[in-house]
Amino acid sequence: MSLAWVASAATIPSGFQKRGDGYIKLGFDIQSAGHKNISPPGLSKRSGTDNLPLFQDSYFYKADIQVGSRNDAISVEIDTGSSDLWIIDTSAGVSTSAGTYDSSKSSTYQYVNNQFEIGYVDGSSATGNLVKDTVTLGSGSGGPVLKNQEFGDVTSTSLGQGIFGIGFPSLEAGHQNSNAAIYTNIPANLKAQGYIQKNAYSLYLDGVGDSSGTVLFGGIDHDKYSGDLVTLPVTNSDRLNVDVDSFGVGNSNISDGTSYTLDSGSTNTWLPASALKSLADAAGAIYDSNIGAYVFSDCNSIPEVSVNFNGISITIPSTDVSKTLYSNNGNVLAQCGLLFFENNNYPTLGDNFLRHAYVVYDLDDREISLAQVVSSASENITPIS
Repeated sequence: MSLAWVASAATIPSGFQKRGDGYIKLGFDIQSAGHKNISPPGLSKRSGTDNLPLFQDSYFYKADIQVGSRNDAISVEIDTGSSDLWIIDTSAGVSTSAGTYDSSKSSTYQYVNNQFEIGYVDGSSATGNLVKDTVTLGSGSGGPVLKNQEFGDVTSTSLGQGIFGIGFPSLEAGHQNSNAAIYTNIPANLKAQGYIQKNAYSLYLDGVGDSSGTVLFGGIDHDKYSGDLVTLPVTNSDRLNVDVDSFGVGNSNISDGTSYTLDSGSTNTWLPASALKSLADAAGAIYDSNIGAYVFSDCNSIPEVSVNFNGISITIPSTDVSKTLYSNNGNVLAQCGLLFFENNNYPTLGDNFLRHAYVVYDLDDREISLAQVVSSASENITPIS
């Protein structure tokens, strides 16, 4: 489908841009979540690891959408580690600045079933109905309109805003929980409805301290990375995983060979125990059994860490290798805690890695392409075909 829609600066909806043929740019804000519990990544069914008794300064990636015939304005968190869009219904009675969806007043609302349920390892959860309605990306007029889009209409939750999962449809909560039929989630529906040529997108989180980022559905921005994009096969049937060959710290090289999920919904990076200990030893961090984490005694001697794949290395600067760790009442437990933690079941490269990588997720061809990110206001976007 050739996209002939052109917008002037006055008509481009906030958070959304559509340029040329076959790609959609959705901007998001990087917002502070305050001190957040350090919990293992992903959905509760996928991990048996308990939360650590630690908290850190955390951030999330807030995008704007509109839902229903009245275009209810909703803010959602972009998450590559899950696959459902779910939003909070007005009937849930949740007080939130993220907006709610009044399904009772939408003339395009369609009930599907009452079996939407998703849980996270930090103990939070969301339950409600699976429904269909119109979803528009971005705020204002002119964004792509997805009619009859399925999503979770949540009537009970401990969270203050919904999640925009953009992973493989096979990771949808209903399919994972009860083997329910897979529905066409938003990235797949953008292709099905002709907005993009492939079910693929690139993610640009900008750097530490920046306030915005972008997910580019169906396109690549070549001004946002240095060198060449290196393409790797996805190594998991449901999750967006690639194999890590090794980690580099100074002159040390820690062999790995483990499959890691690239998860924008996880703040930190999670390694198998043996790799974590080797990395911490090479970095000069010492395990503190009182808090269950590795810490640095000298905050001025924190090294960079390189994550090495087949044909590409991504460097994590020291500013994302260590941060202050807190107790649940806000007391400082460690001025310089290592932001790599143990998870033998679901190793994950989280935001402290993703901020330094330009990542192209190709869900159709089951490939992920990586390059070192470059912070740039200029654009050179081409469609993925």
